[in-house]
Amino acid sequence: MVGINLKNKIAIIILCFAAITTCIVLRVCSEENSKASLKFSMLACGKDTAGVNPYSQPTHGILKESWLNDNKLVVECFVKTFCSGAKADGSYEIINDSIVLKYKITATGPVAQCNCVHRVIYEFSNLPKKNYSFIIEPEK
Repeated sequence: MVGINLKNKIAIIILCFAAITTCIVLRVCSEENSKASLKFSMLACGKDTAGVNPYSQPTHGILKESWLNDNKLVVECFVKTFCSGAKADGSYEIINDSIVLKYKITATGPVAQCNCVHRVIYEFSNLPKKNYSFIIEPEK
């Protein structure tokens, strides 16, 4: 009775393995649920574009960013598109302390031979508050 028999040792090892596996799964699930979510929107052509000229460079840029609380961030940018029939989708990538704001412009119908400035808004929820730098670029 002094030592633990082989059957009990195997049972203890299996229980430890199951406990460690459960902890790993719970941690991964918790990290996935805590990922920042993005709400992307694009305003109508020329609406609230801070005087950006549609015919000069650059073709995109950041207008302002503001924290609404400790985990909600709004970044307002501009992108230039062709007139009429433009639709935009947004995505992002976090690399260290930088947030890369990505956009993709698609034509939803006939386009006109002119340029237009749109304000695009990236609204993040569940994002830890810190001093991020921002880059905006077309999606590749």
